[in-house]
Amino acid sequence: MSEPTSKHPSDDKSNHTYHPSLDIPEILVNIFSKCNRSTNAASSLVCRRWSDVGVDQLWSSLPSLLPLLRILLPLVIVDDTLDFDREAGPPNWKRFWTLASRVRKLTQIDGPKGDTNESSIRLKGHISPNVISYLLLHLSWTGQQFLLPKLARLEWSVNWEHSMHQLCHFISPALRHLVIYLDKSFPADRVVRTLHSLASLPPLGITTLSISTNYPDLRSDLQVASAVTSFVKAQSTLLNLGFPSLWSRGQFVDGLTQHANLLDLELLLCFDTPLELGSFLGLVARQCPRLQIFTYTLPTRFPPLAPRHAIEPLLPCYMLRELQIFHQGGLSVDGDDIKRMGRAWRAMELLQLCAGAFATNSVGTPLVLLLEFAEEFSAKLRWLALNFSCEMDLPRADVVWASFPRLEVLGVGRSKPGFKALVIGEFLVSVCPEQTKLAYTFDNGLRPYAFDTIKWKTPPEASHYWVEVAAVMDCARRIQKAAVAKALKASEAKRT
Repeated sequence: MSEPTSKHPSDDKSNHTYHPSLDIPEILVNIFSKCNRSTNAASSLVCRRWSDVGVDQLWSSLPSLLPLLRILLPLVIVDDTLDFDREAGPPNWKRFWTLASRVRKLTQIDGPKGDTNESSIRLKGHISPNVISYLLLHLSWTGQQFLLPKLARLEWSVNWEHSMHQLCHFISPALRHLVIYLDKSFPADRVVRTLHSLASLPPLGITTLSISTNYPDLRSDLQVASAVTSFVKAQSTLLNLGFPSLWSRGQFVDGLTQHANLLDLELLLCFDTPLELGSFLGLVARQCPRLQIFTYTLPTRFPPLAPRHAIEPLLPCYMLRELQIFHQGGLSVDGDDIKRMGRAWRAMELLQLCAGAFATNSVGTPLVLLLEFAEEFSAKLRWLALNFSCEMDLPRADVVWASFPRLEVLGVGRSKPGFKALVIGEFLVSVCPEQTKLAYTFDNGLRPYAFDTIKWKTPPEASHYWVEVAAVMDCARRIQKAAVAKALKASEAKRT
């Protein structure tokens, strides 16, 4: 009696029980790219065709460099760093280079230090310089030029003395997104030397660059910022540039002379006077006229802010879609300011000018000027956040002459409506569409999130004044819906 045999689905088309479209590589890639790692691991065992796509997806994005290194040789702890165990057997170079060529995204966190409990699932640790030297030596023998030739996105956390230097060896011509996190334990002068070395290389083709630091002193940030400028100058292909936690005094403006196509810019600006700020913003507007997203943060000690310094210099950036200004006291605007902004920024979708939760003397825009925003800004405006002054009388709903067609979130910052919850709620219902939600700022950070629509309604963050306003708005909308439904029902009854 012969033993039963089982044929692999890829060997016998008659055994296929799934849709023929699942044999198309492009469709498989699209499906697998939306699955998590465990699902892709299981799917790669189905058949040879799925295995190729599944393995490619598994290795296309790595949460650490360590899994790839373990393909070559086991790792052991040597002098508090992770090094290859050279006595474990011959290295599997063929599989290593095969999988290395599949990596398109890498996130590397090189801390904390290694310990004696190194395991196969560990994703953090200081990589010994010997490891990189070993890889580079074999790379030179193979005739290849890059360790990860298809790497398109690199996120690297710099936590010890060799880390920044190691980062340089994983840069490839395919690299488009570079994100660097600089820990305070890494000396600023070494960062400066490495950045100057990178700047001397041919342009990398990077389109997105983000550098973050957590140095405790401003001096280190300014030192790194000057070196970053030289690196930025060399990258003519940049479209997105962000320094979310790196203070500067506008050194980057010199590096932006060749970046007229820059679309996204995020800065922490350590200026002392509004005049300095206005001059810098004017240079940004002239050198980056196509800017679409701009976020800048000012120090807590910065003087009161006025639109002529904070907004008017940016009016020539006609393509702006998002503008967020973080300042301890917020920014108040009047009717003329609103008209100028509305006419200049016809593509504006998000505008954030309100103060954070730590503000004690925040200024406010009269709430009645929401009508000006609705009238002057285009229908594209969906997110708006300001500190409001609620002292002026508000028009009744039946005389409101303008309303937002698509506003999704209205941030009120740290505004205090007082005892006018009923009047304010009715006014907002008449100005804002049904989908508009209120947001209140309760964060104490340097850049508080101004568009939270949920957390602020619950203690201890809740503002009972605005909770009452939101309740009035909900009630008014229910009444409106009921009235509309009643009118429709009456109209149908007349027709029948």
